[in-house]
Amino acid sequence: MMRVDGRRVFSSSPNGRQKLFSIPTMKDRAKQFLLLMALEPEWEARFEPNNYGFRPGLSCQDARVAICQSLDQKAKYVFNASIEPCFPAISHKPLLDKLNTIPRFRRQIRAWLKAGIKFEEITEPNLTETFQAAPISPLLTNIALHGLEKYVTRQLVTWSKRSKLPKEVVMSDGITVRYANNFVIIYPYFEVLEKVVIEIDRFLVPLGLNISKQDSLIKHTLLNHNGQNAGFSFLGFYFLHKKCGIRKTGLVANKVERNPLGYYLSQTPDKKNVKQHIESIRDIVKNMEKNPQEELIAKLNLIINDWTQYYAYTDNKATFKYCDERMFGRLLRYAYNRHKQKGKKWVIKKYFLTFQDRKWIFSTPDHKNRIASNPHL
Repeated sequence: MMRVDGRRVFSSSPNGRQKLFSIPTMKDRAKQFLLLMALEPEWEARFEPNNYGFRPGLSCQDARVAICQSLDQKAKYVFNASIEPCFPAISHKPLLDKLNTIPRFRRQIRAWLKAGIKFEEITEPNLTETFQAAPISPLLTNIALHGLEKYVTRQLVTWSKRSKLPKEVVMSDGITVRYANNFVIIYPYFEVLEKVVIEIDRFLVPLGLNISKQDSLIKHTLLNHNGQNAGFSFLGFYFLHKKCGIRKTGLVANKVERNPLGYYLSQTPDKKNVKQHIESIRDIVKNMEKNPQEELIAKLNLIINDWTQYYAYTDNKATFKYCDERMFGRLLRYAYNRHKQKGKKWVIKKYFLTFQDRKWIFSTPDHKNRIASNPHL
């Protein structure tokens, strides 16, 4: 009888596509946590330095900093790519061979990969899919894609020795930054980057993976390229070099002097993420129109605090101001809809308070008193 280790569910992704998740049973999830604790320390010592996805102690902010350091002193070409589908398409044998662990662990992971999955009350055999919504899935994905950065560097070194690169090419000018199945390759020369893209396809084919043509582009951080606007989006951040005067320009470091670049690196929240954030705020306020004001404030504070902290170290002034204006209009409508028989002045006085030299604060009198007694809140 075929062993069943989980079920399948559909979930909508941010780009509007449907994703299929294979969820293991609670018993197997517990076993996977134990195996994760055994395998993770070994692979953490082996992973490449610019792999930041789903690793302890690393986050999207680390990937952002690495990209900024690469783009700080020079505008470059960027290959912004995504591997989709990633989890469902990873071949089992190459993954197990790369894992290279003891036979007992290998047999257990192979059993999980081959276990049947229940979908719409029908148990199906699993021949190729790698389970996705499981504790050990991020580690297995990182293991499968391990070596991408070294592979790119090795190809560049080989081309350099064979004199297939321009003489002015400096190996340290390029960088590969990966977060799970999304990655960017930054390099100053378009012709070299085109060759690198071809080599990446050769690296992914044995794993059963390929680059998503829809979500993968070569762009320039300062100039328009092939009809594409300058700059690129990665992990919700938009990186762009903007031309400017000498007072704001970045500097390129030479051995003799520091020359002005004539542009600087701008990091802003991606427009798609801003739109999704505003829509989520709108939906929450609309759905909680009949709930007390205290519950709405508590719900919104959690979302707003997380979102603003994520973009705290970007050029966020204009974006935050825009979001604040949109949210204010939505909260004003929330207050009016709750008291349609009352005048606007009465509604504004009830829901929007003034304290600590700040006006139009969406708050309750109780919260105002708590702030006055404890300014650290």
